[in-house]
Amino acid sequence: MHPPADATLVWQTLRSLNPGPRLIVTGAVHGVETCGTSAIRRLQAELAEGRHTLQRGQLSLLPVCNPLAFRMGRREGEGDLNRKLKLRASPAGFEEHVANVLCPLLLEHDILLDLHSFQSQGQAFVVIGPDMPFVKSREEVELARHLGVNRFVEGSPIRTEVPVPPEGGASTAIFMRANGRYGVTLECGQHEDPAAPEIAYRAILNALALYQLIDARAPAPAMTPVSVRTRRTIIRRGEADRFAKAWQSFDAVTVGELVGTFSDGEELRADRDAYLLFPDPLARPGTEWVYFADAGERFLPRHAG
Repeated sequence: MHPPADATLVWQTLRSLNPGPRLIVTGAVHGVETCGTSAIRRLQAELAEGRHTLQRGQLSLLPVCNPLAFRMGRREGEGDLNRKLKLRASPAGFEEHVANVLCPLLLEHDILLDLHSFQSQGQAFVVIGPDMPFVKSREEVELARHLGVNRFVEGSPIRTEVPVPPEGGASTAIFMRANGRYGVTLECGQHEDPAAPEIAYRAILNALALYQLIDARAPAPAMTPVSVRTRRTIIRRGEADRFAKAWQSFDAVTVGELVGTFSDGEELRADRDAYLLFPDPLARPGTEWVYFADAGERFLPRHAG
């Protein structure tokens, strides 16, 4: 299967003559999540006007990672790009063709800032890597703390319970970690929230300042961090599955509380006191409906330094 002839990934790469970190910023991995696209294009315009100058290192800006889904106004084109990241000798679908271009581009960088949004209402938060240490875990936490938000999810919500096809693949951030690099996913707010593009834009500037890629004051770290750790994934079974209320990410539930009801009448109740993440009333059957999370530890005050 071949992608459409007009399918193109368009990015901008700036390289300073001075050595330094190599940062890539991505948007629209999912086609309806356009806050990152808006923020990246805003920065590109400011770079063209000379309002910012790359002082060292390398910066790549990719406003639209999935042009098919973006053009169609859908989360996915032929599949979920954020579950497809790996190189393939024989790509079978559009997102796999994208992955074969995106993976080498990611590997040209040390750091990833991936900009997303979500379906339900709620505040912005950052997703970082797993509890278990990996080669750049400390650096990843530092990046997360300086993006301008104070809510954090420790450990990718992509869990083993989620069905992954045999040809599988990773998310952008997991792909970076697996290859000795690091990256965070910033969930900037609800898809249509007018504040989300500004949150994304400020996060990009904060990252550029943190790594001294532009001449700007280093950002302050999150002062009152709230963090949770993903624990359990719930898959939507059918179109008639319903939540008990309009949940938002970081909503707290108590043991036994009704979260939702499946189409066969089975109730989904909290198995212990927990938090909810990514409740998606529009999730397709067979995909992630909601996540349960416990209180996290990696952003406790002793780490705030």
